[in-house]
Amino acid sequence: MKKELKMDNIESIDGYTFEEFVGGSDKVFEIPLFQRNYSWDKDSCEQIFDDILNAYSNKENYYIGNFMFYKSSDTSPKFNKFILIDGQQRITTLLLLLCAIRDTFSNLIKIDEEFLINNNDKEKYRFKLKQNYNDYADFLEIMENKKSVEKKSNIYIAYNTFVNKINENKKITAHNIEGIYNTIKRLESIGIELKCTNIEKVQDIFEKINSTGVELSPADLIRNFLLFSSSTDIQDKLHEYWKIIEDIVGEKNISKFAKGYLIRHTYEDVSNEKVYFEFKKKFHEMNHEDILKSLVRYATFFSMIENQKFYELDKDDCKIINEYDFNDNSNKNSKKYNQLQKLKTTFALLNKIGTDEINPFFFQLCDSLYYTDLERLNDICELMLEFMIRYRIVQPSAGGGALSNKIRSIMERISTGECQMSKKDIYTLLSNNENSEASRYPSNGEFINALKGSVTIKNARVLLYQYARRKGEEILPFDSGITVEHLMPQDIDEKKEEGQWWIKNLGGKDNWKDVHNEFLNCIGNMALVSRRLNSIMSNGPWDDKRKELSQKAMGKETQKVAKMDKWSKLQLNNRNKRFSCEISQIITGPKYEKGISNNWL
Repeated sequence: MKKELKMDNIESIDGYTFEEFVGGSDKVFEIPLFQRNYSWDKDSCEQIFDDILNAYSNKENYYIGNFMFYKSSDTSPKFNKFILIDGQQRITTLLLLLCAIRDTFSNLIKIDEEFLINNNDKEKYRFKLKQNYNDYADFLEIMENKKSVEKKSNIYIAYNTFVNKINENKKITAHNIEGIYNTIKRLESIGIELKCTNIEKVQDIFEKINSTGVELSPADLIRNFLLFSSSTDIQDKLHEYWKIIEDIVGEKNISKFAKGYLIRHTYEDVSNEKVYFEFKKKFHEMNHEDILKSLVRYATFFSMIENQKFYELDKDDCKIINEYDFNDNSNKNSKKYNQLQKLKTTFALLNKIGTDEINPFFFQLCDSLYYTDLERLNDICELMLEFMIRYRIVQPSAGGGALSNKIRSIMERISTGECQMSKKDIYTLLSNNENSEASRYPSNGEFINALKGSVTIKNARVLLYQYARRKGEEILPFDSGITVEHLMPQDIDEKKEEGQWWIKNLGGKDNWKDVHNEFLNCIGNMALVSRRLNSIMSNGPWDDKRKELSQKAMGKETQKVAKMDKWSKLQLNNRNKRFSCEISQIITGPKYEKGISNNWL
């Protein structure tokens, strides 16, 4: 019996049994693409199974919760199609339970005709519940009783849990299975049908419902916002773009990518918790297909920065044509190949040193220059790399958003035409400390002192590789196992013979610890090598170590060190001073230092 309520967006609220809600041949249900994947675990399935069994034993009714849905605008003349907004996890679970009963007692109960099969449609909707994209194949296999024993998805875990519970419980027999089946048919629920005249109102209801329980991530909410439609055909079309984005960016990185995309278009910082709400506010009036096409374009830029994978897009349709193959020898003599290879290395170095604060700026640069001027894009990105090398090593800011604020200011000035998207103008703005001292371009003096003091392995690896690049040296690709070696060992064991050698070499028992502490992590004690040195050689006497060092040396600077007869405090101190000063002249410094222009850029 219908209980009409005068509430906005609600057509009716009805009491149903599970049989009344799902059974019959005049309706099918669809789980929309914007819903999260099936997520019930083994414990949850066992709980509902035990609850149903107890309801049967006690001859009681059991309430399974609400179902919220709306009628699809592209419903078939043969049957009504309803889109599930709430309750898709429970209805999936119950149908998997019915499949387990069907397959265990195949000759006793005809479940297919009552609950599973839609006889009015033999194609897309031949089953009464159509899963979303990620769960569709596994659910279909179980519905059709064509199961794969290798599958480990949540859909299969739930089904196998029910099969095992039925087989293990001696109280479930051919004699009483029909009674248990009837208990499932009588499960009580409330069905809430929504008006679908305003899809935005339906989406608001969906967000409020899903604000409880498992929290939706910004990526979930943005997906829902972009794919929500009263027509499943439109949803399918929009989902094609979303699938491209997920494939390129990676499902785990969607929230991070969306935040960078939002900052690129607003030039304002946003907390992780507010990414979705600001995204919706910014793009509320835009056509969702246009937004998705733009996101696909920016997803390729994100992949270049994060994964160093380069794609070619169909400019009109924003579909991937192909991924650029750097192993194709036929490309190696082309200007484009050389420019892309250079950009690939620069982004690999940037990614290693950490660029979350400035990724929105790279989005802006790539959007303007990637398809039009690769040479200019390379020049600016390499400038940004050397700025970030100095910034990470000197650490003028102990945290906060100083660097982010500076970069967003540069982005906004470019967007308004106040400055050009050129290496010259960006260099000037980077060197200007008007925003904050905490975001300053580290000077030569600061940089040299930091290099002479302590540098992390991660930052040293990027620095030394970029130094060799700028010197024009032939070196292996950055991702080929290149590492940094401490010339004076990190660990000196006083109990071992090689440890005693280093103690004597560094000034004896009274002085060696001071020398070790002072110089261990300075740039003068670090060298770039093709692969990690043998641990025995690495901690052994200098004569043994430098032989292996010469075989694995990367670049002339490491080769120069490998030729030295000694490696004690004197050599450490001399190289530390010389090498720090030389690096400061190679790795681009600020345009103005004490009013004098640095001209080496």
